Amino acid sequence: MDWDTQYRNWATPEASVELLKKLIDHQAGLSNDATALVYSALSEADTGRHRIHRGLPPGAVLAHKTGTGGHPSEVPGYWKKLAQANANASSTDTKLIAKNQKRPSLKRAGPSSTGGDGDSDDSDPTSSEVISAVNDIGIITLPDGRHIILAIYINDSVSVNPDKIIADIAKTVCDRWTTGQMPDLREYQGNSNTRSFRSR
Repeated sequence: MDWDTQYRNWATPEASVELLKKLIDHQAGLSNDATALVYSALSEADTGRHRIHRGLPPGAVLAHKTGTGGHPSEVPGYWKKLAQANANASSTDTKLIAKNQKRPSLKRAGPSSTGGDGDSDDSDPTSSEVISAVNDIGIITLPDGRHIILAIYINDSVSVNPDKIIADIAKTVCDRWTTGQMPDLREYQGNSNTRSFRSR
């Protein structure tokens, strides 16, 4: 297992939105049957119930795909390799591990704590170990039939609850489209990791 492989196999949120748009417009290069099969699979997905799904207004329907990376400590030999790299570093400025990142206990918080896609309730986090990716992309169908296509990618997060961040973003977008109002975003303002979430 190689920690860096996941960084060579990636997509942008923009590309994900474009793909979902092509899917609902029947322009993804698939037959009608294949399009219906993919859309059905996305609609029946039961992962990520604490992500986009949690931010939906009543009556909205979600077709989505989640993605969850791992913790560095899940890669065999990671800590030994990192310790060796740090020992070979010429100064403290080039250390590869943050001072506050410690070997985690066996109990872990965050989306991979259950081995799934964040379906546990992370309200009582126990670890601040980095998680490589927590993502959710989807097509939201509002009760009035309008669609919202949303792609939320969080990478290299030390947030104890990235699922909540995704749910809050989804709720903000849905509220904006259904009520015309922007909710209070003070919780996220000033956080450099959520710049695109701030209202403009």
